[in-house]
Amino acid sequence: MSPSNGIKKAKGFAAKLNERIKTYRTIGGNKLEFINPKHELLCSHSLRRSFATNAIASGFDTLSVMAMTGHKKESTFNNYVQLTQKEMASRLLKKSNEDERSDFLRKVI
Repeated sequence: MSPSNGIKKAKGFAAKLNERIKTYRTIGGNKLEFINPKHELLCSHSLRRSFATNAIASGFDTLSVMAMTGHKKESTFNNYVQLTQKEMASRLLKKSNEDERSDFLRKVI
């Protein structure tokens, strides 16, 4: 474990991120189940992925978040971000409303 990941786990412990999380890993062809406190699962990758997902869910545009996370391809980034179906539908609806306003403004101007 890298020193920075150890710090992240300690901060998660201090923040009482103790919810028990079930994870699975395949070892030697056998699927094993592990149950760990959430703070033990924190690492740079999971925090980066959470940041990207939360930023997109909060309405940040994709290109800005890609720049912040260092992604070059939108297809890779879209696989990286984990939005629920409800969040994706909400983003599409918002985008649709923005497009309609843009069309209206183009007609007026």
